[in-house]
Amino acid sequence: MATTTKFKPKFSDEQLQEALAGIFTAHGFTLKQYQGDMVWKKGSGWLTAPQFFKIRKEEELICIDSWMPYALLPGVYIGKSGLNSNFGFAVKVPMRKLLKEIINISIAPDTQPQGYIPK
Repeated sequence: MATTTKFKPKFSDEQLQEALAGIFTAHGFTLKQYQGDMVWKKGSGWLTAPQFFKIRKEEELICIDSWMPYALLPGVYIGKSGLNSNFGFAVKVPMRKLLKEIINISIAPDTQPQGYIPK
């Protein structure tokens, strides 16, 4: 299951999308269509495990779903493993840092994020 982090952004929707695009691109992610949704993806699945971030909006909150799939065999993946599980720990450390960076840059002052908060 994907981990979800919600927060109120300090930017307008357009500014936030631009900022997130710059951050994800700088970390090697590309915007892709995945199972009917637009997601930020890194890794092809053969040499590197795929990593996903999905950005969506719920009322005035920005929701970031983050996960990587479980490896059944090299290149064969099933299900979703959120950032709060220990599966794929070495890959998830940079994902947690990236999520923390996004929250620190984007969150409105005097507000607290909800859901999964990376340490």
